[in-house]
Amino acid sequence: MAINIKKWQSHKMLPALKDIGVTKNESSRLQKIASIPDKKFEAILLEAEIETKKITNNMLVKIAKEGEKNTRKEKDANARGKKIADIDIRRGDFKKVLSDVYDIDAIITDPPYPAEYLDCFSDLSLYASEHLKKSGWLVVYSGQYNLPEVIKRLSLHMTYVWTFCLYHVGKKQLVNGVNIMCGWKPVLVFSKGQKKMRFSVYDVIESEQSEKHSHEWQQSESGVFRLVEAFSEPGQLVVDPFSGAGTFCKVAVENGRRAIGAEIK
Repeated sequence: MAINIKKWQSHKMLPALKDIGVTKNESSRLQKIASIPDKKFEAILLEAEIETKKITNNMLVKIAKEGEKNTRKEKDANARGKKIADIDIRRGDFKKVLSDVYDIDAIITDPPYPAEYLDCFSDLSLYASEHLKKSGWLVVYSGQYNLPEVIKRLSLHMTYVWTFCLYHVGKKQLVNGVNIMCGWKPVLVFSKGQKKMRFSVYDVIESEQSEKHSHEWQQSESGVFRLVEAFSEPGQLVVDPFSGAGTFCKVAVENGRRAIGAEIK
């Protein structure tokens, strides 16, 4: 099909993909290939010529994705070397002490699990819907015993995306009510509607033995790091409404994020 370029130019419009016979998938692949730096592209061509290999679009897309991954890692590494302001942990009910905090990139938190605290998850769902950015994430630790009710309450104002497995390396915990040795913890992921992550993330996270020296419900830093890395970028704002000893905020700051927390006790 012939394209009337002058007509589009006169209306300051670009042709739609369907008008030039290109699918969305093809367009995405071509954009990834175009993102390969010139020097890298020239090196690929030279290597293929020497080894008499045929260069395919799949090969170029794979190289482009690897380049994106390396760029992200380099960006994160540089950010971790920059000094971030002290952690801001406010004492009191998060609904009050964090009421002035908006445009949050990620809420990553660990509310109490017993049934008498289930209202916390309802409050958290409402707070996240009002204070997160449109592209923000709500990432919540949960126990298994009240899991259906927890998901129901978080779903009141947010969209369920996925459940990660936080695998506890080492000692397991006996849940007396069901007589089950528990070796993992659900980490629930919600959003304001988006489903797709910005890069591929494995949904099983290993956590070293729990550290309880500062708070009875303290979580290990090793498990938190993967979540901070996956659901936020350097320089972005991470909020923990149930801070406890401040582990989540500490990990966020150490990895180039800004962090604000709240703890009622």
